[in-house]
Amino acid sequence: IGNDKINEMINVDLVSVTFMTKVFINLIEKREGKSLVVISGSIAGRMRQPGRAVYSASKAYLEAFLECLQREYPTKIDCTYLNIGPVASKMTSGFNVWSMVESNSFASSAMKRIGKYRFTTGHIKHELFNVMYWNVPLLKKLLNKSFELNNIKKEEPLVEPAKEEEKKEQQ
Repeated sequence: IGNDKINEMINVDLVSVTFMTKVFINLIEKREGKSLVVISGSIAGRMRQPGRAVYSASKAYLEAFLECLQREYPTKIDCTYLNIGPVASKMTSGFNVWSMVESNSFASSAMKRIGKYRFTTGHIKHELFNVMYWNVPLLKKLLNKSFELNNIKKEEPLVEPAKEEEKKEQQ
C-alpha cells in the first residue's frame, strides 16, 4: 500500500476524528448536563482481516478512543460506538455477504439504537453476524476464508513481497 493511501486512511479515521472530538469536548465541558458522542466505525476493527491492516487498525483505534473518552468524562458524555457491518454503497459494491443491508434500512435501525447502547452494530443483521462470528469458531474460520477469497477488496501489502530471484540471492 502506498504512503498516500496510508496517510489518507490515518487522516480520515484517526486525525480528523481525534481533533474534531477535541473541539467538541471543549464545548461539552462548558455545558450543563451530559452530551452524546457517536463515532461510526467498522466491524473490520475487530475482525482484523488479512490484507486490510491499516483499515482494520484505524477502526480499532476509533473504538478504543471512544471507550477512553467515556472513562475520562463519565459525568459529561455518553458514548455510542457504531460497529458497522456491510452497508450497500459504492465502497461495498461487489461484496457478496448475507449481512449486507440497504443504507436506508441501516440508518433507520441505527438511529433507534444511538444513545441507548454504548456499543451497537446498528442493525439486526450486523448483530447476528457479530454474535455468530465471535461465538462459533468454525464459522469464524470459514468467514475469514470467505472474505479472503471472495469479498474483501484488499489493500496493497504494506511491503512489496520479495521476488523469487531476490529470495534465492538472499539464501
